[in-house]
Amino acid sequence: MRATITNTKGLLLMARDSTGRDRALRVPDLLRKLDLSGNHLLTFSLVIAPGVLRTHWLVKLPKTNSPESVWMDVSQEVFVNSVTVWEGQSSLGPDEQHDA
Repeated sequence: MRATITNTKGLLLMARDSTGRDRALRVPDLLRKLDLSGNHLLTFSLVIAPGVLRTHWLVKLPKTNSPESVWMDVSQEVFVNSVTVWEGQSSLGPDEQHDA
């Protein structure tokens, strides 16, 4: 199983980079909502222009298990320097993974 994640510092770097793009986030608004010690999960990315990705994130909020959905357009350079690709074993068996 593979997942692309970032911490709050990485998410804020990408939010700053999104300024002026079609899907931009306001950093002050984001800071008020985020779990500052949380990790955030990338669920979608697509190249929309040379060097630019449209991304969708599930971001960790404090005191809840329900993430918030966030879209932002970021440069590939900032994206690559802000994320970690996590690889690990699934808790499902090989046959169960295909049914999920």
